[in-house]
Formats: sequence, C-alpha cells, structure tokens
Amino acid sequence: MTTTVDDDSREFVAARWPELESVALVVLLDTERARSVTAGALATMNRRWHDTLDAGRPGEQARAAVLRGALTAAAPGKDVTTRSDLPHPEPGTDPTHWSTVTHGEPDDDPVVTALGHAIRSAPPVERAVLAGTVLWGCVPGEVAHLLDRDADSVTEAAASLDRRLTAAHDAARATAELQPAPWSLERDVSAAVDEI
Repeated sequence: MTTTVDDDSREFVAARWPELESVALVVLLDTERARSVTAGALATMNRRWHDTLDAGRPGEQARAAVLRGALTAAAPGKDVTTRSDLPHPEPGTDPTHWSTVTHGEPDDDPVVTALGHAIRSAPPVERAVLAGTVLWGCVPGEVAHLLDRDADSVTEAAASLDRRLTAAHDAARATAELQPAPWSLERDVSAAVDEI
C-alpha cells in the first residue's frame, strides 16, 4: 500500500491536533479562537506540505505556527479573555448574578483554582511560555525559538510567570490553612493548566 502526501498530511494533522489546540487554548483562553488558530496553522502547512517535509521537523514547524498564531491572535485590541464556554445573558436578565465559573465543584482544590485564576490573569506571552513548558516540556529557550523571539525576553516572561504562580500558590495554601509545599507547585500548575 502506498501512502500519498495527502494521507501523510492528514495523519500528521490527526496526530498533532489535540496537543496543538491545547496550547492555543492556554494562550487564548477561548475554545473557538484556539480551534481557529490551530486550523489556520495546519491548513497553511498542508498547502505547502512538500516544502514542510523538505525543511524537516514538521512537528516543530507546527508548534511554532500554532504558538505564534495564538500569540498574534492575543495581540492588544483583540478580545482574548472572552471565554466561549461562559454563559451569555439573555436579553432582560441580570448577568451580575451569574457565576463566571462554569466548571468545578465546591470541593475542588482551592490551590488549583487559585492557580487557574493566576494563569488567566497572566499576559498572553506568559501563558505561551507556560503552555510550551507544561504541555510540550520545553525550556524557555526552546519556547523563544518557537516564538522567534529573543531568549532574554522569554526568560523574563518565564520568571514573571513563576513569581505570579508561586505567589498564588503560597497564598492559596495559606488561605486553605495548608502547610507551605513548594514541591507541589509544578504538579498543581499542571492540574490548573489541565482545567483550562
């Protein structure tokens, strides 16, 4: 059986789509926009699939295209904090009484919930670094390469994010009357990313 270029491209897209869309979602905080960015990046790669293969590393190229696309879509002036899975008020209703949290139960981990809020409040570049490090296992220098940005600025974004998440983690543990546990930060951040 012969595999065609179209089959190869379709298999690549099917295999990579979930992880790429997950990264776009962390950056954009919007399911529809994440799906759109992912689809756009992969459609562009598909149109030039021969060139993609000739250049090598299609996985890296897809990661770069999605991460850059998500960060571009998150540029100032674009509404990226509107979550498509939040309820929308019906005409004549008062949305101030609505809960803005549509997932989770009262017994959810308050530390993970606080980290989720801290992630959502972070600038898009920090969320891009977070997505690259947590979901892809990249170090900030690799994320800088994928974003085609200077390593120092991405390293500073990573440091700023670390300060933000550490403060949220420590405060949430103190509020919940839990002992400090810096060793659990990475696990709790991963859990918060999974909930986005």
